[in-house]
Parts: sequence; C-alpha cells; structure tokens
Amino acid sequence: MNNSGYKSPFFFSVPKLNNDELLLSYQQKFVDKLLSISLKYDHVLYCITNEIFSQYSPEWGWYWAGYMKEKAKEAGKGIEVTEMYQTTDLQHEQHKASLDHPEIFTYVELSQNSANVNQNHWDLLQWAKEYITEDVRPVNHVKTYGGLTGLWTHGPNHGIERFWRNIIGGAASVRFHRPHGGIGISERAQHHIKSASMLAEEYDFFTSVPDVNSTLLLERDPDEAYLAKNAEADIVVYFPDGGEVILDLTAFSGTYTLKWLDIEACNWFRESQINSGGILKLNVPFMGNWVALFSVKD
Repeated sequence: MNNSGYKSPFFFSVPKLNNDELLLSYQQKFVDKLLSISLKYDHVLYCITNEIFSQYSPEWGWYWAGYMKEKAKEAGKGIEVTEMYQTTDLQHEQHKASLDHPEIFTYVELSQNSANVNQNHWDLLQWAKEYITEDVRPVNHVKTYGGLTGLWTHGPNHGIERFWRNIIGGAASVRFHRPHGGIGISERAQHHIKSASMLAEEYDFFTSVPDVNSTLLLERDPDEAYLAKNAEADIVVYFPDGGEVILDLTAFSGTYTLKWLDIEACNWFRESQINSGGILKLNVPFMGNWVALFSVKD
C-alpha cells in the first residue's frame, strides 16, 4: 500500500467492489482467527487499516467493520471499531468516510493530524470534534508523531506539544508513536505521561471543555497558549514554549488556587491565591512546556 496511485487488488476483494470470493475467503479466515483471540477480552479497540491511502474505496473499511461487529455479536460481544486514513488534512473528503458514518465506526481515529503543527494542529482537532457534535464519539490518537525520522515529524519537541494539545483539546486518548517517528516510551515520554497523570489527579478531564477559539486568553499570539475548563470551573492553560497572556476571569466568581506544573520535570511549582472577577496577567515561570492549573478554592 503506497501513495503512488497503485491500487492493490487486496483492498478490493469485498462484495461491493471486486467481490473476489477466493481472496475474501482467506481474508475472512485471517480476521476470524484474530477475533477468536481478541474477543476473549473486553478492552480491545479495533482499527481496520493502518493509514489507508485515498486511492482506495471506503467500502473496504465499511465492509470489515460490519463483518467484525457481526462476528462479535454472534459471540455475545459488542466491539468498538474505526478506520485510520492516511490523509493529514482532516477536512479532506477521505476522513468523511468515518466522520459521516457513526453507524459504522463507533469512534474516530485522528492520528494523522499529528503530522500537522502548532495552531493548525489544534484547529483541525477542534474542527473534527465540532463536525461530529450531533453524533459525538471518542476521538483517539493512537500515534503522536514527533521523532527523529524525516522532516515530516518535525522533531521530538513538536511531538510533546501535540501530546499536550490533544489532552487539553479534548481527545479521548493520546499515545506517543514508536521511534523513530515518535519518542515511544523513552525517558522523556515517561516524564510527560507522569505529568499528565499528576494533572489528571487534580483536574477533572471527564467534564473538561476546551476553549476552542481561545476567547478567554487575551493578547494571545497563535500557538502561545491553550485553555480548557471543567464543570467545577477549574481551569487549565497549556503553554508550549513559555509566553505571557491575559486571562479573562470576569465571568468567574470566587477564589482560585493557582499553581504551575513543570511538565518536563514532573514538578508542581509556585502556588498562589487568585481572585476572579477581573483579568489576570499570566506569565510562565520559565521557557518550555508548562501548565497553569486554577482550582476553585474550597
């Protein structure tokens, strides 16, 4: 499978395409074998193809999603299925084969967005989440690029930033891609995973909503900071590389505890009390990746 435009018969075997019954029978045997193992467990997510290119019909993924769900049903199970498309532009027609079909794909896999960078990476994630508002589904990122392979990954720092934008931006899951397309489970990756866990211990992500257009961040440059707030009115602000913004707290009430998370060092830093009801200059302690956590004071 490549992007040269070549169309392998392998991906046209299904009934609505070539209906190659001989090839399809072998493919079904392969899938049946996998399901005979995986259906014993209840924590498996299914993705039909890895980065299928746009020259292939969506009928391929649609067929196998239906086939697998039917086999699971026969076994008394329910499964979650998606497809992963190669196109990095989430607004491309190829992605609509998933976004427009919640009856086929029960979650959305957007790993390819992590080939995008900076503000565009955030904006495309938010566009996709808004697109499926009427049929809300989890948005997953099983691969977060940013490693030493090729210019297209843009390097480890971009991988770190994508990881945190996905978390703050409302992704259901996020994972660093294997080396060398990502940083894998390296020591640096472990630090960021630990920091994310530290933040999750103090901030309820399950009711968190991203500030899609950063309306609460005044005097903000593109990609300078990203904000989310949850049902308890707690607020998190992520800074990819230092910076200073004005936080608009005029619509909030009460007192907040503000503390900073140095997410490279897994360390909470500089706690203070903040009164809401006005605006606040928010200045990162040092350059690098930081999260500001505003917790409603008891």
